[in-house]
Amino acid sequence: MEAQSTPDDEADLARRTLTENKQSGTVVAFSGILKVEGTFTVSCPGAEAVRMSGTFSSWSTPTTGILHCSITPAASAFAHLARRYCRAER
Repeated sequence: MEAQSTPDDEADLARRTLTENKQSGTVVAFSGILKVEGTFTVSCPGAEAVRMSGTFSSWSTPTTGILHCSITPAASAFAHLARRYCRAER
């Protein structure tokens, strides 16, 4: 079983990364997951009157990163969403 990082682990990683990489400019630390939901309805053959419905939810592995605001990340990346918090370097 793979160990999951905690918010404290992620904050510590962000602090270490920022301390070790001394670049001027604005940086944004971010964390996120992708959530997928789908509704369903099922019944057994011959028992269509008995239906069951619900919602299925699933999440991706958490993503954490640090964006230097002078970089334009790919549109599909979480960093792209975090970039809206970069004000001075747009």
